Amino acid sequence: LAVMSLRGPDRWRIISAIPGPIRVAGRVVWREIQNLPYLPYQFFTPDLPVYDLQISPDDLIFLETNLPDDDAYTLGKEHKVPVPVTLGFNGEAYEGEIRYRGGGKVHWLWPKKSYIIDFKKNQRLRGDDKIDLIIPHDRQFIAEEFNNYRARKLGLKVPDTRFVVVRINGGSPMLYWEAERPGKEFLEGQGLSGDANLYEADSAETGSIYDSTNSWEKRAFDIRFDEAETGDLETLISLLNTASDKEFNTHIFSILDKESFYAWSVHTLLARSNHQDWAHNMRLYFDPSIGKFLPLPWDVGIGYNYENADARQLVEESWNPLANRILRNPEFLRERNERLWAYVGDDKNITDDLAHYDELFGSIKTALYQ
Repeated sequence: LAVMSLRGPDRWRIISAIPGPIRVAGRVVWREIQNLPYLPYQFFTPDLPVYDLQISPDDLIFLETNLPDDDAYTLGKEHKVPVPVTLGFNGEAYEGEIRYRGGGKVHWLWPKKSYIIDFKKNQRLRGDDKIDLIIPHDRQFIAEEFNNYRARKLGLKVPDTRFVVVRINGGSPMLYWEAERPGKEFLEGQGLSGDANLYEADSAETGSIYDSTNSWEKRAFDIRFDEAETGDLETLISLLNTASDKEFNTHIFSILDKESFYAWSVHTLLARSNHQDWAHNMRLYFDPSIGKFLPLPWDVGIGYNYENADARQLVEESWNPLANRILRNPEFLRERNERLWAYVGDDKNITDDLAHYDELFGSIKTALYQ
């Protein structure tokens, strides 16, 4: 314990002088001491849905061995090969396929991994044909669920999400964050047309996702046109990159819904987030009923690595080229800020938000500590 309290080079000189077997035993003892405060939670039952996943031992070995080297940053297509899975929930068995998910290695490098489950055509879990099971650490535990709560208050469309407990082949229960996958079913569940273009940009290999349509994938498409048709997105990107300020300011809200954009921008500022940026995490839905794009929040986070940033930089200049060009217009910036003030200036919102935040933590506390 005295060694554990040390910091810097002295600590490691002392630790390295201790024989290996004693160091290993010491780590085990220290870990058990750290776990003592959480021991009582082993006797409670979490009030969360429980998913029992059954994967054959051979398939599980394949998943665990079919991964990139530790120094790789992301999963390639060859690492996203699915295997059969059965998900048991409430006495029902749902058949499908499971694979690893996630761009960053946080999703797959450690023993607890993030997954995508794609159910068979005649199988639906709460109406969803595909779900993400994401390690809560990647979503700052309750941060993204809380962000989705505020997004709905602002009238934004976000996936159905929830916390669940997952067991694999009868193993230890693990806390996960479940989110429905973007697609036709997601859109229709949000009261939107599922036969319309839904674009997602998860990563730009070079440059910005706003340089061209190459970094965008369709998760749903307008059935009136060829699935490969991207004219609506090309129009938006061309306006952003080639229009004069006068032309851009005149036409941007003819193709991007003003109400949705301001709500999206307010939402990112409430979270003090720059995580929907030039490189990833953008979802754009082209609503055929109004002929405009709606931005959909995804993987927003809270305070992503900006503890030392100038607050004005985040308010007036984000890492998102589309938002930046819009808000460089003083009139647009003033209107966005008025809407931001309408939210933060209402004490009922902060009271409600904090109460919901506490409620979310209470809902996962037992499963998290277990």
